[in-house]
Amino acid sequence: MPAKRFSSLNCRYLPYEYHGRVIRLPAVLVRLSDITGSNINSFALVDSGATVSFLPLELAEILDSPATGEEVQSEGAGGCFKSRKLTLNADLLKGKTVCWSGKVDFLVPTEYKRIPYVVLGRDSIFKAFDITFCENLQKTEFRKSRRR
Repeated sequence: MPAKRFSSLNCRYLPYEYHGRVIRLPAVLVRLSDITGSNINSFALVDSGATVSFLPLELAEILDSPATGEEVQSEGAGGCFKSRKLTLNADLLKGKTVCWSGKVDFLVPTEYKRIPYVVLGRDSIFKAFDITFCENLQKTEFRKSRRR
């Protein structure tokens, strides 16, 4: 289904415990699918500090999509860990409407519980949207980028 045009999308904030305190992180609803058509809906953190996108090993296994390629060293809020690449189609959802669709190269940790959520980094939706974070209002606005 092609992505429909829209003017903006607001997202939710998820609580996350980090160094003994709870912080709230912006998240959007995504549908992830592999080449066989298997799919799963999940919340994904919108992380302007992440240069790459991550997928929990547990979700890769639910999709029955093994990460392949050379093992690389990755780093996140939880420290350093080994990961492998997995390319999936990601649909950004507003209700049931697809707002954006694209191929995303995710890094998948080789160990369980290394990352708690899907993470969309600067290599994915930041190329398609101008994103404004309003931390105090717990609001994040997505506008289709006018860049080509």
